[in-house]
Amino acid sequence: MSILFWVFAILSTFSFSLQWALTAKYARVGDPLSIWMYRSLSLILTMLPLLFFSSFENIGKILLFQNYLIPAWFLAAIGVWLRYQSNLHLPVGLSNICTSVAGIFTAVIVGLLFFQESLSVLIIVCIIITVLGWVIVSASKTDFSHLDNINFLRGILIASLSGILGTGSVMLMVQVSRELDPFVAWYFWEVEIGIALVIIACVRHYFFNWVISKISRNWFYKILLASSPTLIGTWWLALASIYWPVWILSVISVLGIVFSIILWIILFWEKLKLLQYIGIIIIIVWILWIKIFS
Repeated sequence: MSILFWVFAILSTFSFSLQWALTAKYARVGDPLSIWMYRSLSLILTMLPLLFFSSFENIGKILLFQNYLIPAWFLAAIGVWLRYQSNLHLPVGLSNICTSVAGIFTAVIVGLLFFQESLSVLIIVCIIITVLGWVIVSASKTDFSHLDNINFLRGILIASLSGILGTGSVMLMVQVSRELDPFVAWYFWEVEIGIALVIIACVRHYFFNWVISKISRNWFYKILLASSPTLIGTWWLALASIYWPVWILSVISVLGIVFSIILWIILFWEKLKLLQYIGIIIIIVWILWIKIFS
């Protein structure tokens, strides 16, 4: 793979990690679903530059791909809601590990079944190494005063389910990117996730009497600013979905573990245990193997 690939990969993963760190800060204070809804609606504005790389013809064709988009935005909406929810129980670095590992397995399975993307012996070995690292990290419970430590295992399960749903959504969007236009596809993916979250929030309110959190205009602008790095991350992801296998997209996201841990130590002092750092190193090592041998 070219140097350019790794440059874009690092920029993308850092951008996504930064926006997760900044927006999760608000989700821990308010209702995670409501904050995620406002975050997605704000992207209608911040993601507009993606459409400058497309054409009116392709923008109009987006209606033909709703059979992919509708399930994709509901999977993503529920997946990221769960991811924010897991941040109430887990340090964000640990939550990201569970999400990434579950996402990798989902991507591998989907790639094999629907995209006919074969796996080398090296990749299989690397997956086994990742599982080992995930077990080490997840088996060591953390205790932070600002988290719900009692439901630690619940946080692990929620974060893992989030990874499965999120990757399933991305796989559907990869198909749209390859058949239509990556910039149009990913822009409307974000827009329609916002619509899905409004629907979910209204259903939750109607059937479960769960009030949608109201925020001030100032808070909305702060959430908009916090989520704006998504533009850079999505721009690279849109290009990568055309040129590289779907499992590579998920593998590269593991780099976000490093960035998220650094960011959350700086922002929230969420330091993990030594054994967990060892597990994280084990997970990261196999990315270097792929870089060297692929």
